[in-house]
Amino acid sequence: MHTLIAVGLVREVRLEGKSVRFDANTMRHHHFVCEHCNRVEDISWFDVPSLARRSQLGTRTVRDHEIVFRGICEVCSSE
Repeated sequence: MHTLIAVGLVREVRLEGKSVRFDANTMRHHHFVCEHCNRVEDISWFDVPSLARRSQLGTRTVRDHEIVFRGICEVCSSE
């Protein structure tokens, strides 16, 4: 798996409280975690406006960011 990460074919995703997952979608994107079934879904990338980042982070340098949404997925919602 480390070789696949090194050549950029997968990326490691660490979600707090969850085991490490490997994601074949190497394009920038966010995640949604279902609190019922623990499914992790990809959410299309959208950028946080730079003004919002700057106003909340002060002089910190942001290298990257990813948003993790938590809630109930569509499948669990329909049950």
